[in-house]
Amino acid sequence: MTEERRAKGILFFAIFWIAVAGGLFAAYKYWWAPRKAAELEDATGSTAACTHKVRLRLDGFSGYAVFRSSAMKKLLRDQGTCLDLVDDGAKYPERMLALRDGEADLAVFTVDSMLQAGMRFGDKMPATVVMIIDQTKGADGVVAYSSGLSRLEDLNHPDARFVFTPSSPSEFLARIIVGQLSLPRLPEKWYKEAGGVDDVLKQLRAADPKQRYAYVLWEPQLSQALKVKGVKLLFGSNQCNNCIVDVLVARREFLAEKPDLVRAIVEQYFRAQHSYASSPNGIGELIGED
Repeated sequence: MTEERRAKGILFFAIFWIAVAGGLFAAYKYWWAPRKAAELEDATGSTAACTHKVRLRLDGFSGYAVFRSSAMKKLLRDQGTCLDLVDDGAKYPERMLALRDGEADLAVFTVDSMLQAGMRFGDKMPATVVMIIDQTKGADGVVAYSSGLSRLEDLNHPDARFVFTPSSPSEFLARIIVGQLSLPRLPEKWYKEAGGVDDVLKQLRAADPKQRYAYVLWEPQLSQALKVKGVKLLFGSNQCNNCIVDVLVARREFLAEKPDLVRAIVEQYFRAQHSYASSPNGIGELIGED
């Protein structure tokens, strides 16, 4: 080995280990240390300061980021209230049962998923709406590989299928499309149920791009799906008015017993939301936190 090659080899390994060290330092500074600080704060501050602990069922939809935010946590903690957030993976029937059984005090739904999950209870639905969170405009959508489906009308085929999370806004959006379009060749069993939005994304990534499959997702998985090579957006919730409206619901007994607490949570939600919306980089900060 020549001196020149030996020098190049030493230089390569030096650069490699410097890069590794830099990566480890960045991971410590921007991920591990903040995470541990947050865990320490929760362990020593939030529980100790909690006069009221409120159990809230939700999922990873980005539209619920304010509930998970540091601003919301601080505003409520200053009032002696802590939210115990439980991510149930968008299992809406189980969410409604948790409200009925007293395992949850509050929960988020879309109006359609709330009605569908509450149908089994007839006129004795265990929860009632206390706040409109927002109307989804583009945060839900239908995507497909352009080599399999270049437009919604291409679903008019016996091999076409929708893939979605059952009893969810995704199923509702798919049913709107099927109800509005003329698709006489679409089979009677025109859908394939997935085990949640992450499973929908997983199936999309593993699929044959030439299949006539449409995948219905919400954010952040919708944006992740659109980064897959060859995948395009066929339909977004911004193309139908008031299709998907998110609401906060309260267990009826909880609302009757602690109306002031429910009111306080609603008020602090809007204060937290305003704090991010009114700051120059507030929305970016909120997304970064989430």
